[in-house]
Amino acid sequence: MSTTATTRRMLKPKEIAELWGADIEAVLRVIATGELRAFDIASSRGRPTWRIDPRDLQDFEDRRANAKVPKTVKRKRAQSPTVDYIG
Repeated sequence: MSTTATTRRMLKPKEIAELWGADIEAVLRVIATGELRAFDIASSRGRPTWRIDPRDLQDFEDRRANAKVPKTVKRKRAQSPTVDYIG
């Protein structure tokens, strides 16, 4: 294991949620989907204790920042049928 890996401070999901201005559930969702790489440091097989490397967080944010925002499709308004009255 390299020295940089042992001296680098890992982030908690709560800290990332505060950085993003989001709830912790949003962070846990991107961890669960695999979009954000995280390490489970729990000593038992109970509830996971996630830690995120700042470089993995930066990679995730870079991927998300470069994503194109989908254009909204404007729907045409349905026109009512015209009725001609011949008198």
